[in-house]
Amino acid sequence: MHQYVLCTALEAEGMGINLEHYNNPVIDARFQTAYQVPVTWSLKCQMVFGKPTVQPGEKPFKPVEERVKYFGA
Repeated sequence: MHQYVLCTALEAEGMGINLEHYNNPVIDARFQTAYQVPVTWSLKCQMVFGKPTVQPGEKPFKPVEERVKYFGA
């Protein structure tokens, strides 16, 4: 919910937002070194935001039948 509230607030101020999820020990090690955080911390996601310079283009999607597979039903 925090991401939703923050995205909504930033968008209301004219910002563009992108939430990137991570699950990579190499990135965790670089993050811990760069920001001197405890090794018990791990990076789950990063929210990048700023003033958009162009409008996003159309994003094509494959039909849902090609993207979602059902097994055993």
